[in-house]
Amino acid sequence: MLNIRNIEPNEYKALYENMSRDFPRSELPPFFSVKGNLRKRVYNGIFLSDDGEDVGYSVITAPEGLSYALVNFLGVLPRHRSQGYGSRLLETISGRWRDRVIMLEVEAPLSAKDEVERRLRERRIAFYKKNGFRIVPTDTCRIFGVDMEIMANSEDPIGSVKEIMHSLYLPAFGSRPWLRFIYVKDTE
Repeated sequence: MLNIRNIEPNEYKALYENMSRDFPRSELPPFFSVKGNLRKRVYNGIFLSDDGEDVGYSVITAPEGLSYALVNFLGVLPRHRSQGYGSRLLETISGRWRDRVIMLEVEAPLSAKDEVERRLRERRIAFYKKNGFRIVPTDTCRIFGVDMEIMANSEDPIGSVKEIMHSLYLPAFGSRPWLRFIYVKDTE
């Protein structure tokens, strides 16, 4: 039986170990930052379990008063991949924050270092599209120096992507100067 539960403080380290395995180092904030933002509830962490065994996780930023939420990280543990758990996590996130547009970032295929990496990035985008997300047009999007595509689970125009992303990142950063690492140029 599938179950979603909030990540508890004693699980922060295990969560970060999973993130470290599943995401490039260039995309990971330091552990103290993840831990602090989970403690302050800037980040919402959830585990998906099946018959009591953890199979996936996600970290979401959903500040009060915004009509957007950001899936910072979504991962399925290696031996449970390709079994529908990633889709179930996205369903849960969309249901829990149903009053918001869910945003996510995916590494841009065109900036991949080789063909294998490009195909992997395209596969991720196809997975999100299959789950109701679309690419939101931007001229440029670079998050901590990584070229990204922004995706959303809404067909409606969403306004300035730069403003949305800055409003989603600011609570985690705590001050505006850090926003220089979130470079988005909206499509004109």
